[in-house]
Amino acid sequence: MCTQSIDSYKSLNGLRGVAVLFVLFSHAANKGLIFFEGFSIAGSGSGKVGVYLFFVLSAFLLTDQILKRQDRYDLLKAEYIKHI
Repeated sequence: MCTQSIDSYKSLNGLRGVAVLFVLFSHAANKGLIFFEGFSIAGSGSGKVGVYLFFVLSAFLLTDQILKRQDRYDLLKAEYIKHI
């Protein structure tokens, strides 16, 4: 695995963290725990955006890991068959 993909995955994980913060702030604003004068986080839909963003990024990262494992399995199987 190259360094660039590791760094980009770290940034994607950071973006997932931001998505979680959107959801937490949205819930806190709905409960009245956070109040910004003249701006409503609760009505802005940031909670939905956070949930969608989290699920899309999680699906991408999980799919990438599954495909990498499948590639390694196929290589191992080919090596095994070659030596039989």
